[in-house]
Amino acid sequence: ESACTFAPQPEKAAHLGIHEQKQAGLKYIGIDIPVGKLTTDQLRGLAKIADQFGSSTLRLTVWQNLLISDIAEADIDPALQAIAKLDLTHEPDPIQAGLVACTGSEGCKFGMAPTKSTALAISKYLRGRIELDSAINIHLTGCNHSCAQHFIGDIGLIATSVETEVYKGAGFHFFLGGGFGRDGRMAIAGPKSIPLPDVPMEVERILNIYLQQRLSNETFTQFSGRVSSEALQNIFANESLSLKEPA
Repeated sequence: ESACTFAPQPEKAAHLGIHEQKQAGLKYIGIDIPVGKLTTDQLRGLAKIADQFGSSTLRLTVWQNLLISDIAEADIDPALQAIAKLDLTHEPDPIQAGLVACTGSEGCKFGMAPTKSTALAISKYLRGRIELDSAINIHLTGCNHSCAQHFIGDIGLIATSVETEVYKGAGFHFFLGGGFGRDGRMAIAGPKSIPLPDVPMEVERILNIYLQQRLSNETFTQFSGRVSSEALQNIFANESLSLKEPA
């Protein structure tokens, strides 16, 4: 083991923001691409920025975001201004940074729920409601193929059908405490059959419990890895969620 060279820890903030490169004098900008969707105008605009300020290269991340590399220090501000004109941002957001969604029912015949619009609804709902000091990975997948790998997210959601006395339609099962790399582990089953309209509130409930019960500045990954699977299930037991009729 002493002779091994370990890969660096994954960048859970999804490389968003401005970062130094190994090459002296060069930086890269990580740009938030909400659930990986761009308009043609935005993509053409990003290609122009990469051509003008970088090395004509756009790099994609597993978090469905995008990097423009090889930018000189003097060109950072003009590049950021051009990015802002495309209605895109480089500012890191602990929720948005690690939010991943597969195609879902909006564009896949296997999808049982609209994953991308649900992911955007989670981000919009939590903005200003939850303050996190580290990024969290929330993965939404639309079927058992798990293209968004819900089983390795801090919070993973897999689509399902839900039928209660007050609701019939799409929803999600929750999985908690997954990880990858040196923190690799399978998520455990969490709250089940959450109706689609209630999903953002359920994510908020889970994050509030985590913030209340963590030690010091523990990340969600550290918190969920510290306790047993049974204890983790009990901590997040779905007892307080009140199902409501859809709007």
